[in-house]
Amino acid sequence: MNESTDKLLDIFGTGRVMISLAEVRIQLKMDTGDESVVTQLIDRALDTWRVEKILADDQDGEQIWFLRLLSEEESNNLQSLPQVEQVLLKLLRQVDTGRRRGAMKEEIILHKLREMGFEINEIPQIVDRIDDAFMAEDDGEMIRWFYLIPLEERNKEFDSMILTNDE
Repeated sequence: MNESTDKLLDIFGTGRVMISLAEVRIQLKMDTGDESVVTQLIDRALDTWRVEKILADDQDGEQIWFLRLLSEEESNNLQSLPQVEQVLLKLLRQVDTGRRRGAMKEEIILHKLREMGFEINEIPQIVDRIDDAFMAEDDGEMIRWFYLIPLEERNKEFDSMILTNDE
């Protein structure tokens, strides 16, 4: 392990940590009250795939953002994704409004990706990271949404397929 990884381990631990707690730990570790420095540090760790921003339930059952230190293998896997997939993950982790944190309508994603110069007609699928679902709008119209898969839900479908095949 290198010094950078050791520092991240001190801040994030080996599990997940609420973003607000990570911010406090960074402030204490760096002896700073400057929130912009803390935000820059977290953003750099996210952008270089050292940590990931995940949704998980808090003690009250509400989905909130956590940060999780990635293993070297996970980090390398995310870094090797095509650029459009990396950008898609970044777009979804920025959605922090309403009851659909980490989720965005298909048409909005396509529009944003095209604005960034990607020539795509379909949203790329990223196994164990992004899924899609159709949700009814207020007028009853079914709209396709893409969302970040919460950590606890990753591999469930794959695990159930294995159990079914083993029986």
